[in-house]
Amino acid sequence: MALAASLQKSISKTLSTFGSSITIRTVTNGSYNTATGTFSESTSDNTIKGMVEDIFDGMGGKSTAKNKSDLNALVQSGDKKVTISAADVTTKPTTKDLVIISSVRHQIVDIKTQQAQGTDVSYELFVRN
Repeated sequence: MALAASLQKSISKTLSTFGSSITIRTVTNGSYNTATGTFSESTSDNTIKGMVEDIFDGMGGKSTAKNKSDLNALVQSGDKKVTISAADVTTKPTTKDLVIISSVRHQIVDIKTQQAQGTDVSYELFVRN
């Protein structure tokens, strides 16, 4: 666990120094309204630092993805990869949550978890606006 804690601290410090400000908006379902047939939602925002990368530039240019597993048939023009430290969030993000980058709302479409010794150290969030 000491290695995982050290990695979490190192990633968090690096991202806080060199990363961009982003907001993770956690969305939770509330109660079911039988009259309207919908669930109420509540949100909570957490502003942290993260690394934002374009996956595909939409103009036929090269992808900035480091490996081909990041690219698949589901990637669309304008998609981004956001790397955050697991130490900077209280709960693991889900695909119901949103990421706000420069006042633009992005939906999380996929999440990759990086672990050390069974502990989450960082998350790669693949987002789409």
